[in-house]
Amino acid sequence: VRELPRWTVLADPEGNEFCLLPRSEAHGDSLLPGH
Repeated sequence: VRELPRWTVLADPEGNEFCLLPRSEAHGDSLLPGH
């Protein structure tokens, strides 16, 4: 099992970037648009 970084950058199928924050820092499971 790998530790997740403090933040992870994801890309949706349309190529937009999203910042995925760990639950400990986000309000629940939050996906914030990277605009």
